Amino acid sequence: MVRFQRSVVPTIGKFPEAVEFAKQITNYIKGKYKTDTSVYTRSDGTLYWITNYEDFDAFGRIRTQIVTDKEYWSMVKKASNLFVEGSVEDILLTPIE
Repeated sequence: MVRFQRSVVPTIGKFPEAVEFAKQITNYIKGKYKTDTSVYTRSDGTLYWITNYEDFDAFGRIRTQIVTDKEYWSMVKKASNLFVEGSVEDILLTPIE
């Protein structure tokens, strides 16, 4: 299994709208790409998307599809004012069991 985590900080005063977008984009990704994706928030308001992939091949294949997904990027563009510029952080985690 491979776990991909993306975090982002909502713009001050935009948290409710950012949460709504987070739920919408999560549902879109889960529906279109059949991924195990969930969205979380930390006590400071940072939002996290966490997706579990079967392996590195699945991660690479789906991430490549998302990069070229015009509908996905249209959704992201419309929400660009909801997040602090430069606050996106991506982390790829692998188990060491």
